[in-house]
Amino acid sequence: MKCTNCGNNAVYKIQSPEGTIYLCIDCNLKHEQAQSLEFERNARLLNKLAGDFEMAVGLPLGIPRIPIPPPPAIHTRDLKLNSIKIDRSNIGVLNTGTIKTLRHVVTTLNNSGDKDAAAAIKALTEAVAAEQKIQAEEKNKILDILSLLASEATVPKEARRKAGMRPLMIELMTIFGGIPGLLQLWQQYSPVIAGLFDIKL
Repeated sequence: MKCTNCGNNAVYKIQSPEGTIYLCIDCNLKHEQAQSLEFERNARLLNKLAGDFEMAVGLPLGIPRIPIPPPPAIHTRDLKLNSIKIDRSNIGVLNTGTIKTLRHVVTTLNNSGDKDAAAAIKALTEAVAAEQKIQAEEKNKILDILSLLASEATVPKEARRKAGMRPLMIELMTIFGGIPGLLQLWQQYSPVIAGLFDIKL
């Protein structure tokens, strides 16, 4: 049996809404990677909505959050890792799960050919992590939003939730507008990210 995607020998049989598909080892790994990103993207969005709701009512309602496991380390022969560099002094104060997700997405975008988007996410992540004029809590907030946008960018363009990404872009624009050290970088890369979702700011 041949892989439905690439034509190599298939070793996995998967039931999908379109019917039965057969995948080789490499294509199955990429399939699992996409499923992991989809779960994490939805979980992060739901967790953010829960936090926004609690802030709106002004009370800690104790809405349970969805635990987000770290993304799996998936490597195939054709992957080229373009790792995000974080200074050791910042590692202890940043959400390591978010950083792993962003690294994961940058690699995925690079290997899918969307190198401009990968470069934009990488540059903004590194700049936010290194910026000394913002507190750790604010850094993690920015990186969480960036992670949501970045993860959504890995979805096929026709399936991206464009309307849901616009408020996140506006929130980032507002935050970066108050940080002189990051404003220029945001102005450089925001058109690339906005273009992923056909958003006009």
